[in-house]
Amino acid sequence: GALTQTGPAIEGEVRLTAPMTGQVTEVLVADGDQVREGDPLLVMVAMKMNNEIRSPANGRIVDVSVNAGDAVDQGDLMLTIDTESE
Repeated sequence: GALTQTGPAIEGEVRLTAPMTGQVTEVLVADGDQVREGDPLLVMVAMKMNNEIRSPANGRIVDVSVNAGDAVDQGDLMLTIDTESE
């Protein structure tokens, strides 16, 4: 399933947080990448299922906070998207 969860953000910024506790298996974007709403950003495994995390907005990746292999808890910051830089 594709899950998207966002934390509190400053204007023009989306902070993508882990929707569940699990492990990041793939990071599909890097700092500076342009993304469109719905683009896959990373893949995480939770309860033995792969979950593709998709972009909630158009913008540019400004900070990837996780790496493949990282364990994350629900609510952990995974990446930040600047939505002002269309």
